[in-house]
Amino acid sequence: MSNGQQVIKYILIGSNRVGKSSFMQRFCDNNFNLNYEESKGVDFKSKMYDDGKYKLCIFDTPGDIKLRFASYGFYKFAFGFILIFDLTRPQTLKDLRDDFSQIASQSSQYAQLILVGNKSDSEDINDYREIQEEAQKMANELHITYYEISCLTGQNVDLVIEDLTKRVLVQMGNGHLGKRPGDQVQNRHKDENIKHEGGCCCQIF
Repeated sequence: MSNGQQVIKYILIGSNRVGKSSFMQRFCDNNFNLNYEESKGVDFKSKMYDDGKYKLCIFDTPGDIKLRFASYGFYKFAFGFILIFDLTRPQTLKDLRDDFSQIASQSSQYAQLILVGNKSDSEDINDYREIQEEAQKMANELHITYYEISCLTGQNVDLVIEDLTKRVLVQMGNGHLGKRPGDQVQNRHKDENIKHEGGCCCQIF
């Protein structure tokens, strides 16, 4: 990592099969894998941003509620959270309310959130207007932005990251988020401790 490069960590939150892994792959690799594989632990990919000034690390967390405890330790170091639900399964939107409670209790009060409805390309969306209204209602309650995306086609995926990062950079500019260069080693040790506690095998620096 070059001197002065800032690492920004985002965490993907949502139930199984909502498209968290697909979001990560689409944004970081511009790729979509039709074969579904359930996330058992915390995985991540990274992508440079703003001509290499920032390194965006996107963390994919388990959708199974029984496995999510392994990811909670990462929340305190996250700059932003992407809350994803499946537009074809309304229950996955309702499930996010429990996730928000965990985020509120374990993350920085300045961490930025964004609500995302995936699979906007699907022809199987029943009661679309009702789902859309419920999603917008939740976003309004949480005072966050709501986007509808398609990981399959790539629609609005980059826009979600662009919006989230702009708001994160504002908080960083205000001194509420981010690390001083001298803190990189200390934070790397923190990440290593979380890795061992949660079973994640990723190296993010």
